[in-house]
Amino acid sequence: MDAYTLPCESHIFTEGKVIEPSTTGLQGTVNFTNNGFAFLFSEMRYEANGVEIQKLKTPGIASCLKGYRSHTRDDLYGLQNAAWDIDMDVDDNKEFMPDIKFSGCLPLKYLFGFCEDYKKILLNCNQQLNLNRATTDFDALRVVGGGDDTHTNFENFSIELSKVHWRMSIVKVNDREKFKLLNVLDSRKPLTCAFRTWDLCEYPVLPENTSHYWTVKSSSLLDKSSLPDVPQPVQKQQSILRIPQNLIAVDTANHDRTGKVQP
Repeated sequence: MDAYTLPCESHIFTEGKVIEPSTTGLQGTVNFTNNGFAFLFSEMRYEANGVEIQKLKTPGIASCLKGYRSHTRDDLYGLQNAAWDIDMDVDDNKEFMPDIKFSGCLPLKYLFGFCEDYKKILLNCNQQLNLNRATTDFDALRVVGGGDDTHTNFENFSIELSKVHWRMSIVKVNDREKFKLLNVLDSRKPLTCAFRTWDLCEYPVLPENTSHYWTVKSSSLLDKSSLPDVPQPVQKQQSILRIPQNLIAVDTANHDRTGKVQP
């Protein structure tokens, strides 16, 4: 059977529940953080025909930084099922999880530059999406209310995922278009896929100086990079879920013109 897939419209469907230890005695309401679904994974890797197209480390922080710079209001409406809060106020996602169970969809076009920029179909292509589960769910959840010991008790919470499905859009064509696509396959020509990608480079320990220099990743002429996002250091990762006033951010885009997929 001929498979004509549309990766730009694919998404990760997730179901699960929050597990609260019986000994915590936590006061307050447990909600997902802004963009909490992306924090459930430590790494995502997309492959086509055995070739790694794009890899995203720490997708929660990386997609937050990019989203704050590029998401429109309409994008945020479409991301409500991915635990993105439209208003991004102190009551993040207060209605997303009415009880301990949850479900939602995480579109890949907001994570991978390939799915965002390449809006065409792939022909008879073997695709794989590798997801590495995060070792801790501390950055995916938050507590509204509670006492002074909320932070300590909250660290023992965890998330149990019951379903993780990659749902791919399938395109059906008529016989005339199918014949044209078969000719493309018979030609054995590689498909050139131009897209943007981004990397998250963390510098966890900064000296207490007024200035500091460190080496950043460079790129070849075939992989032209733009200016980086440079958020100032924060006390804990959850602070990145909202943009602080002293955040220095510039649009990021690495233009990869070398990606090719063999039919």
